Amino acid sequence: MSENKNKKRIIQKKDNNLLFYALIGLVLVLLIIGFSISRLALWQKDIRDKQRVEIMESVVSEIEKLKSENENYPEAVFFKTDSVLICSTIDCFISEEVVINGSAKGTSDILNKTDRNYTKYAYELTEEAYKIAYCDEEGNIRNFGKAPFGEELNCE
Repeated sequence: MSENKNKKRIIQKKDNNLLFYALIGLVLVLLIIGFSISRLALWQKDIRDKQRVEIMESVVSEIEKLKSENENYPEAVFFKTDSVLICSTIDCFISEEVVINGSAKGTSDILNKTDRNYTKYAYELTEEAYKIAYCDEEGNIRNFGKAPFGEELNCE
């Protein structure tokens, strides 16, 4: 009879060890999944930022091109949802258009902030230079113009 009890204790001990190792394995798998998801989110954010920088570099290139052709910086730059309209004069008779896609799309006036789907942009012509920038997802200003935007660009 005592031999039977010893076998049961050994089996229970093995079952407890198996349960303990299974629990540790589950915790490790969950940690790996959690880490992977957070890294994936950071990777996606980096891709969105790279798209925004590429758009800004294209817009700045077009601004400089219009400056060399007309000897003045464009009077207006309109950031629409799917494109950027760069106008030599405020009436936009002479203009260039840069297509925007992905998360670099411009925000509407109603949604006045940057998120994972849309980007808030701003352009301002000063006497001798221009200011052009966008708000990143953390609410920081990313300047690309000849003069930097300060607090006048609200990046909530």
